[in-house]
Amino acid sequence: MRILEIIERLDPGGAQRFVVDLCNEFATKNDVVLGTFINRSNCNFCTNFFELDLSPKVNRDNYKLKPGGVKLLRFRQIAAAIKMILKFKPQIVHLHGTAFTPCIIPSLIFHNIKFFYTVHNIADKDAGNGIGAKLRKFFLKRSIKPITLSNYCNESFVEYYGYNSAAVIENGCRPMTPTPNFDSVKAEVEGYKTGPDTKIFLNIARFHEQKNHELLIGSFNSLIKDGYDILLLIIGSYPDNNKRLYLESLVEDKSRIIFLGAKHNVNDYLLSSEYFCLSSSWEGLPISILEAGLCGCYSISTPVGGVPDVIQDDSVGLLSRDLSITSFKEALIKALRKKPDRAVIKKYFSSRYTINECAEKYIQVFEGK
Repeated sequence: MRILEIIERLDPGGAQRFVVDLCNEFATKNDVVLGTFINRSNCNFCTNFFELDLSPKVNRDNYKLKPGGVKLLRFRQIAAAIKMILKFKPQIVHLHGTAFTPCIIPSLIFHNIKFFYTVHNIADKDAGNGIGAKLRKFFLKRSIKPITLSNYCNESFVEYYGYNSAAVIENGCRPMTPTPNFDSVKAEVEGYKTGPDTKIFLNIARFHEQKNHELLIGSFNSLIKDGYDILLLIIGSYPDNNKRLYLESLVEDKSRIIFLGAKHNVNDYLLSSEYFCLSSSWEGLPISILEAGLCGCYSISTPVGGVPDVIQDDSVGLLSRDLSITSFKEALIKALRKKPDRAVIKKYFSSRYTINECAEKYIQVFEGK
């Protein structure tokens, strides 16, 4: 099968990580192209952050578009999408994120090609506002078939759009094995400890209002004040760095809440940590939760999006009651009192959330099965 995956750019983020992993898995048995188109004026290292993680079997088609107004840029994106399709002649075009709108016209032109769109978030947050939301509502019922990530996300889709998605396919994750840098990362993480009994928590999330780092930092500030011997490491990035500076200003003890920036080898950090935490205000089905689980980390999260579909009992993680600091603190304290079993956690996640199983389900949907 010839599959064209299109996402605007490969900057740090769960959807981008998932697309790269899915392409790599598809490419073991299919002809795959990963297409991107970015605004040349915004082009920096982050726009191709995951480039080196692509398998050599995945073909690349990357268009760096000339700067222009919104309408001109959108026209250039449409032209780039058409060029990709004409060049590769795919049987399937699979869209992600903001690649949806530029591919509406191609979906109307190329009737012999099947178009799919993965809704990476709860429906209203994915759709956004204005004309983009209206276009999604119209074309997801006609020329582009939607795929949702979890039962909760599908329910949000039906409530928002008024019709069913074509399929529900839970996200999958690549095997989480140590990289050659594991020993140095392990030593780095151990070096942050303030004592031999310090418990290590890891957060992986871009610095965006969705991820609600204020809740995370506020909860850890309070726990540290209360005397808990804990350490929070935060992996993430933000384009203009202002958000990071703001979040750093909220930290009361910089020896116990440490920002590490963006990392390619998050698996090494997860394998060196005991707990993973996510404080999002809304979600689809976060890849970071799956990465953490496959590394055997015990997860603490807010009860948003598809996360409750993943964390179904306290053997693999805990959910806060709501989005308050009081509730998140309670969940963190409860986690500290438990003795998580890494083997049990790994077994649970590896039985449900592998990229291999996920890719097989996508192929079945693409084939109309």
